Amino acid sequence: PFLTPAIHLYLQYSPPAGAVALPRPATEESSSKATFLERFLSPTTAYILVACGSCIPLIPVSASVPALGVACLFLLCQAVVYILLMRHIQTGDEKPISFIFALEPTCLRVAAILTLALVIAPKQALSFVSLGMTAIAKAFLWVSFSILVSSSGTSHLWKLLTVFKCSRGHSISASTISTFGISTSQVQFQTSLLRAGGAGLGAVVALWQTFHSIIGLKFSRRIFIVFSLLPLLIFLYKPTISDHPLKWVAGMSDKLDTVSNHPVDELMKSAQQHYQKMVQGQSKTLKEAVREYKRRYNRSPPPNFDIWFEYARANGVILVDEYDVIMETLEPFWGIAPAEIRRRIQSAMKSGKNTKILSIKNHTANGVPNDDWLIEEIKSWLPETLAYLPDVDLILNSLDEPRVVVPRDMLDSIFQHRFTGASSSNVGEPSVSEVTPVHFADTNKQNVWSFATLSCPVDSPSRQPSLTHHSATHMHLHFVRNVTAAKDICSKPEYATTHGFFASPDSFLFTNTLVPIFSQSKLSSFQDILYPSPYYSEGYDLGRYVEEEDVNWEEKHNELYWAGSTTGGHSHEGNWRYQHRQRLVDFVNKKDQDIMLLNETRPGKWVTYHDVMGTMSQLFNVKFTAVLQCDAVDCIEQKAHFHVDDRVEMSQAYGSKFVLDLDGNSFSGRFYRLLGSKCAVLKQTIFREWHDDWIVPWVHYIPVSMGMTELPEIMRYLALTPAGQDRSKRIAEDGRAWAQRALRKEDMQSAFFRLLLEYGRLLNDDRDSLR
Repeated sequence: PFLTPAIHLYLQYSPPAGAVALPRPATEESSSKATFLERFLSPTTAYILVACGSCIPLIPVSASVPALGVACLFLLCQAVVYILLMRHIQTGDEKPISFIFALEPTCLRVAAILTLALVIAPKQALSFVSLGMTAIAKAFLWVSFSILVSSSGTSHLWKLLTVFKCSRGHSISASTISTFGISTSQVQFQTSLLRAGGAGLGAVVALWQTFHSIIGLKFSRRIFIVFSLLPLLIFLYKPTISDHPLKWVAGMSDKLDTVSNHPVDELMKSAQQHYQKMVQGQSKTLKEAVREYKRRYNRSPPPNFDIWFEYARANGVILVDEYDVIMETLEPFWGIAPAEIRRRIQSAMKSGKNTKILSIKNHTANGVPNDDWLIEEIKSWLPETLAYLPDVDLILNSLDEPRVVVPRDMLDSIFQHRFTGASSSNVGEPSVSEVTPVHFADTNKQNVWSFATLSCPVDSPSRQPSLTHHSATHMHLHFVRNVTAAKDICSKPEYATTHGFFASPDSFLFTNTLVPIFSQSKLSSFQDILYPSPYYSEGYDLGRYVEEEDVNWEEKHNELYWAGSTTGGHSHEGNWRYQHRQRLVDFVNKKDQDIMLLNETRPGKWVTYHDVMGTMSQLFNVKFTAVLQCDAVDCIEQKAHFHVDDRVEMSQAYGSKFVLDLDGNSFSGRFYRLLGSKCAVLKQTIFREWHDDWIVPWVHYIPVSMGMTELPEIMRYLALTPAGQDRSKRIAEDGRAWAQRALRKEDMQSAFFRLLLEYGRLLNDDRDSLR
């Protein structure tokens, strides 16, 4: 904005030799014929139009692909104006320009061109209408000024035509000088090469028109070159646009072009409302809990539900109604007769590998192997509840990765039987066709995308081969608004090439038979039964978080910290480039990595623009400390590609305000420890866990998408703005407080108690009549 007055003052107070007078509108004497606009518009009406024309730019104009075409139309219309005006210029003659005759046909042409554009692209009606109103208002503004000057005979109003008019960030150029200033200042904020080049070209054209009309030819060449270098230097120096091929198309690079409020503010506000409503809406009495249970699951609670409810209340459990994630994993088994489930359990116990068995018989718990740490940890949850537990056998998955994925046609058949009733009426008979013994296929260290998506609907995006490599190439500024949807494997074909589990899991033994296997985490397309991870509760027992090693928020470094190994998949033949941990470390440490940020162009309006990661590098302390799970060649490649530091203590993370938690081979065992610290936790995961109902994103932690395109902007806003610092500190405090209140060992014991009651009813031949 400073360019306009600077150039204007230079031309006004230091006119070079050979300059002609600034053109001014014709007086009534110079016009032999009054136009319709002159007869219609009185000075009073003109004042009103001037005010309206100044307010019209307040109308928001969306940035989209057709906006580039509209911008070109504006340049064309402005060129028409220049040509019409130039017809009245006679070099060396002091005869003024007859603006009024030039502007009336120009207004009609502008309206006609915009109407034609509206017909061609009706879907962009709002954008075109807004732009059209702005264009027409601008034309009327010029006409009104001309009439005011012609009617009053004063020359003071004419000077306003060469002044840069600005209204809340939107600008109206009243001269070619203003056009040059506006176009030059906008070069650095464009989101594509076409837009930036167009703005620069517009600046040069406006500058040429200015000097051609006002300054002598010999002098204009030197000055023209000097001023033309300004938009060119901004274009070359500002590192906002990379050579990503999609960015050559204006608008294609921005999922989120313009927003009224910063997305983090909106997401936190919405999440807080959801969280408060959830906590306040929990059942206070057994009667309320039973009613809520029936409302959610359309059946009565299992036997001893009243005992569980009193146990939960006595142990201070806050969320007594929020078990939808666990209940969802049990739901398919209602389509299989209890006898058939028991038969499959026995078959899986005989043929299953990498499993452990927990048997509860006559209110006594035993494990195979009995001295295993996982068995021992779970048994430590049971002393107070064994007297109320049914006799059951639990198959515990000892691998990180989930185990059960049922093909879609079989799953649909099972759900159909769930609604028709597979109960005691068909005791001893399978609810679906007779099944073969449970077998586990070993497909580790290879691409498992096709296996992992077998349960997805056949018409889902992830079952379409043409899409699995398509979406990952797009760059959008996408904030995670729905964590459940973000973890939906069936709708995310890009995960095939962005997560190590799909690229090449280090271990993967799975079955296509619906058999109850208890896993600590799973993907949305798998049918494992979720239960609280013993690793979390063991962490409390071992005191993995030591508060004395933590420091207060104000003493922490203003950065995002993560350090770890290359787990997450087995690397071979260069496929480490498609694994999530390697992608993360590469993304944040690559100085010329193209990123998208938000700029507040005016209070309450945020617009996307491009930058490079090098401008944000001080906010990231992300590194590998070990290269594991790789063939020899891939290990060498990764050590050469990444800077691998020495191993560090877990407590080193507490020195940073922001800590990142992300998947390894499956879920991250660090999560509870980090939530309990004084840091704000950012989390990237595609795995579901039992607590997904309990931990609220944007209240207790900050979710990060697999694409990570929003990560730089999240860090810029939270770390570098006063409002962001306040919000990140609140998330750190709320996450820590919630971990201490709702993620205790008692909460996990209560959830497991309820899970066993539900599971015991599923295996009972009289399950439909049990209350």
